Amino acid sequence: MALTLQQKEEIFAVIRDLQADGLGRKAVVDVLIDDHEVSMASAYRYWQEAQPKDPQPLQDNPGKIALEALLDLLRAAQARDDAEAVQSLAKDIANISAKLKLTCL
Repeated sequence: MALTLQQKEEIFAVIRDLQADGLGRKAVVDVLIDDHEVSMASAYRYWQEAQPKDPQPLQDNPGKIALEALLDLLRAAQARDDAEAVQSLAKDIANISAKLKLTCL
């Protein structure tokens, strides 16, 4: 079933709020599936559509792909209270961010 424009905007607002609270892609998708009865495929599609448009697409930038993967791993380590993994991943993220010349995430 297709969503109306208003329903889609509401989903995008939920996604933005969850991301502002620090939730990563997987956690946001899980909330959409569990709380808003969105299918998994649609949840991932809505998450992707809600992301700010990058002038350089992610698939064209291996460094950003690596950074996104590390951020997902960091959030997972934080969720399971794995201090050693958090410390290691934070260091890796800082190194990649410096190489990409990113000042904030």
